[in-house]
Amino acid sequence: MNQPAVIIAAHGSHHDATAARIAEAHARRVAKKLGFSKVTAAFHQGKPSYVEAVANASAEEIVVVPLMASAGYFADTVLSKAIAAGNARSAHRVTITAPVGTHPSIAGMVERRIARLANEFDLDPTETAVAIVGHGTTRNPRSRETTVELAHAIAENRVATSCIAVFLDESPGIESVYALVREPNIIVIPMLIGGGYHATRDLPARLSIDIDDTVTLPFVRQVGNRRIVMDIAVGQHDEISDVIANIVQAAIPAEVPS
Repeated sequence: MNQPAVIIAAHGSHHDATAARIAEAHARRVAKKLGFSKVTAAFHQGKPSYVEAVANASAEEIVVVPLMASAGYFADTVLSKAIAAGNARSAHRVTITAPVGTHPSIAGMVERRIARLANEFDLDPTETAVAIVGHGTTRNPRSRETTVELAHAIAENRVATSCIAVFLDESPGIESVYALVREPNIIVIPMLIGGGYHATRDLPARLSIDIDDTVTLPFVRQVGNRRIVMDIAVGQHDEISDVIANIVQAAIPAEVPS
């Protein structure tokens, strides 16, 4: 049997090309790592759409990897409906995996990133808190679970003095981080996939951090008596490509050569 087609299903954006570039870069790296010729990024907002990617796939087997931070409304509802619509007139055998953000290796990746940031910005771990920022949504309670579980795992491993989960669209909101932790240093980890508006403009603004178009992540700023280190979105890390490749390999049926 031929190689499966791999579709990396991202949210995308009609207004910011950053998210698409991130997903497409992951697709290229995954293709190279696995030696596959058919690895495509597809989007809820962007081209190709989920429906188009499935309908145009030439392989019998398709593995769809949600490039999303958590389970929830998009992974559970929007994506699955679009895949079914794209496959309505074909005989593809489609496997939709768990979202990338739920993979067990994410916690270790984030912990290594926290240690690197603490070293880079000369932060004392005994005086540093970590805020994991998820998107959240009131449409599906599962959306917040991955962020909360990641924060708990990091707190238990004592990478920093404390670690909390905060959200863009749920409580506790990102603004509450100053009241929820007492440490003078706070590392902000956006548990987001795209590195667009949310990561580069929305989060800093909601933390009362003024930045301009020349600022790149990660950066450090002083807010009152707090030192804030803002990182890039989790989905921007090159290691995410390794996570996707591992997910694909685990999802390939035994009779399909890798």
